[in-house]
Amino acid sequence: MGPPWRDGQGGAAVFEQLEVLKFYLYYRYFLPKNRCFRNRKALRRRQKRRLRRHLRYVAEHSPLYRGMKKFSSYPVIDKAFMMEHFHRLNTVGISREEAEAFAVRAERERDFAPKLKGVTVGLSSGTSGHRGIFLVSDREKVRWAGYVLAKFLPGSILDSMDIAFFMRADSNLYQAVNSRRIRFHFFDIYRDMEEHVRRLEALNPRILVGQPSLLLMLGAEAERGNLHISPQVVISIAEVLERGDEFYLKKVFRQKVIHQVYQCTEGCLASTCSQGTLHLNEDIVYIQREYLEGRRFVPIVTDFERKAQPMIRYRLNDILVERKQPCSCKSPCLALEKIEGREDDMFSFLDEQGRERLIFPDFIRRCILFAGVGQEKREVSVQPGQKGTRKAATEQPGQEGTRKAATEQPGQKGTRKAASKQPGQEGTRKAASGQPGQEGTRKAASGQPGQDMDRRETEDPSEFGLAKGERGIRRQTGSSGESPTDRKRKESTWEYRVVQNPDRSITVYADLTEEERENVVGEFRKLARDRRLVLPDIAFAPYDWEVGKKLKRIQRIR
Repeated sequence: MGPPWRDGQGGAAVFEQLEVLKFYLYYRYFLPKNRCFRNRKALRRRQKRRLRRHLRYVAEHSPLYRGMKKFSSYPVIDKAFMMEHFHRLNTVGISREEAEAFAVRAERERDFAPKLKGVTVGLSSGTSGHRGIFLVSDREKVRWAGYVLAKFLPGSILDSMDIAFFMRADSNLYQAVNSRRIRFHFFDIYRDMEEHVRRLEALNPRILVGQPSLLLMLGAEAERGNLHISPQVVISIAEVLERGDEFYLKKVFRQKVIHQVYQCTEGCLASTCSQGTLHLNEDIVYIQREYLEGRRFVPIVTDFERKAQPMIRYRLNDILVERKQPCSCKSPCLALEKIEGREDDMFSFLDEQGRERLIFPDFIRRCILFAGVGQEKREVSVQPGQKGTRKAATEQPGQEGTRKAATEQPGQKGTRKAASKQPGQEGTRKAASGQPGQEGTRKAASGQPGQDMDRRETEDPSEFGLAKGERGIRRQTGSSGESPTDRKRKESTWEYRVVQNPDRSITVYADLTEEERENVVGEFRKLARDRRLVLPDIAFAPYDWEVGKKLKRIQRIR
């Protein structure tokens, strides 16, 4: 049995595959058993050693960070800062203009093989509304390939297997996992679903990788009897995996675990273990935590393996939630409860004094899920292969879309009205008190991106309890004696999106009955009453979502 590299493609290809194999063995077998992985203190010591070595390299090769060898001297940056200083930040002498032109041309021509000055260039998907550009050297590429294979490959690297990978764009980065035995197949999400089904039927991949929205569409095809595949591993990428969607994908693809990869322009930040728990990849990144409330935090990322485009103290706007209990896998890497969403998607309410209060996406999500408990589910309104457009939120007769003040508490007199804001007056954001159950508010920042900021990380933050009784949106399962038609009717998906518009009004995109709409409005009233907020206008519209775009269940449009 020969080695797992490609035949007949020259010494460079052989060397690349040997490098992938080396990193695979390192991350799969050596590092987990090394003493630096015994506990969290040992992990911290390893991170400090790697950081010191990495900063020495960056201080010598990055014009922006020239001479900066102390971690505390590096500013906290964000995407805007990185893009503004793109040329001076990277170490390979590539300007923003040439990188952007190169990446855009590759996307338009759908040819992702060429490199720019020997470096892989790509565009981020831009879920935050602003696309980023990433640069990856050949060594970083093979290290990444070995890392992800070590994390998710079932069995041995010597086994023969096919990987079906659904993504907006292909990349040399992804193709680095290709070998004679491990065959990587790129599926362009902009192609028709019928074509995807045909290819998957012929391939029957052992590993299926895609966005939750795409995996849900494939699951629907499988339930209709159009798709017959038996993947050994299913991996969710690029979008937030909702709990209800996770349950459904487990059932339809017969999986004990739906794996997740939390990766973005800034690096491969988290992945699931064998127990299905999402862990920060603290063996390759150092993450400071800027706490918002309880166990919720925003990550500030330093990737000590990225040299072509250093990512040092890069603040994301994602909201992560720490896991309350340690994971049974015994990994010293921090375990996460979930990725809740983005700071940008926290909804804005006004309190009774007219001040702005920010509500975490999870509270909005619960208003929908709690209202749907026990309700009959229906088919997805956007069928696989369709490309619908986002419809304007127009109220139909009988809909409830009026702004209402929070209901009075027992014993109170009079109606509470929101205090009117004076012209030019803006709502203020108070620092979060961190108490359980309070609405999310943004902490006062000690500095702006680009300034020196020393945000303190606490190892044991205060905890808050999740509401009991939370349920997914798919709950009814048919017995073995039911016909496929009856079972399909009971197990069909109730899809939804909740969007807050620039004027703070809320649109719920879902195919609901009048009773279900009243339940949703009732849950929003409870949220407003509990926090003494003014309830914005709420309108309803049929479920709609443009296939090919990232699905965001909870979204705020600014």
